[in-house]
Amino acid sequence: MEGLRYYRIAEIYKYDLEYANESLKTVNARLAELTNVNYESNIPSELFLSIHLAADDKFHLEKRIADLLNKQLDEYYAKSEPQWDKKNACKLLKEALDKNTLVIPLNSLFESVMYSLSTVPSILKKRIMREFVESMEDKGYMIKEKWSEIISTVDFQ
Repeated sequence: MEGLRYYRIAEIYKYDLEYANESLKTVNARLAELTNVNYESNIPSELFLSIHLAADDKFHLEKRIADLLNKQLDEYYAKSEPQWDKKNACKLLKEALDKNTLVIPLNSLFESVMYSLSTVPSILKKRIMREFVESMEDKGYMIKEKWSEIISTVDFQ
């Protein structure tokens, strides 16, 4: 029996993607059919074995499909330019998410600040903006030369 099971598993790993998907649908339907049966006492050994074999087939079919899809993805990216390293890309994404930072162009930042100051009297706007820039500079986000360049384009009216 065990030799037959290994043979079955080896067969599953020979399937192409389309046949593996069709087989998975069949196995899922079979599992649904097998698990819909209710018994008041113990489950018969034959039913238990059938459920076990179907669940095992489902596991190996899902693994085969995942392997085939990963292979297709690797082949696609091997053909495309520029090539990328999935491991490095995931690492960079994780680092970016771990930083918990927001990247926004300075001009957009100043537009947002100016919009929030729309109800502030114009005489205070320049002072608030100067203190904002000094605060940003203290935290290492910008320098006063950039402040002068951007502030020259801002209308404080």
